Amino acid sequence: LFIGLSLLLGEALFHEFRESGIDVIAISPGSTKTNFSDTARLDPKIKELPGRSSMQVVETSMKALGRRQSIVDGLSNSVFVFLNRFLPRFLPVKVYRQVYQKLSTKN
Repeated sequence: LFIGLSLLLGEALFHEFRESGIDVIAISPGSTKTNFSDTARLDPKIKELPGRSSMQVVETSMKALGRRQSIVDGLSNSVFVFLNRFLPRFLPVKVYRQVYQKLSTKN
């Protein structure tokens, strides 16, 4: 829900400020290699999953800034977002839940 709201807010701000010369872009980075998994106490195996570096996400974002209202970074993320448009809503939710459960550690 939060991701969807962030996207809508970013796109609305893009249109709101476009005439004033202020650039706004909503970024959907997907899996990005950071230290977040340590902070969130996720399974260390998550670092083995494919993902883009934060610098790659920034480079993609900067190329699109001022030209697009939103971007999905990376080919695999773009394909996944595209397929989500045609899948029944319960299916990606089920997949996300299973992935999260596998990568979460017990507190």
